[in-house]
Amino acid sequence: MVQYFEIPVAPKAKQRPRLARSGKAYTPKQTKFAEHVIRNYIRRQNPTKLEGPISITAEFIFKRPKSVTRNFHTVKPDVDNLLKLLLDGLQDKFGLFEDDKNIIHVAARKSYGDSDLIKVWIKEMEANLVE
Repeated sequence: MVQYFEIPVAPKAKQRPRLARSGKAYTPKQTKFAEHVIRNYIRRQNPTKLEGPISITAEFIFKRPKSVTRNFHTVKPDVDNLLKLLLDGLQDKFGLFEDDKNIIHVAARKSYGDSDLIKVWIKEMEANLVE
């Protein structure tokens, strides 16, 4: 079964960890907030928790600026950093899945649209045994 979610927020890239003066690493507030927003949108849709191998397809849609005429979103943020934030927002003890180690397949793209939006398709894969 494929679970589909639309998250009506502007796609954001995961920021790098910062170092405090004490030398301890921490996650920037903007990243924590963005993960929290994603997590809340997913929770409101009562998803089915996934346990086994997972396949994820994501589309990050950015509102097209009036000055842009190209079809593809070939500027920052990078798609891998967009995925990092999305996956961290989807996972936690009470999230869609507990750990991203279960993800065996990922497909992602960036595009322009009428409004900012993240589309996510998540599928629990069959656990085939090799004989």
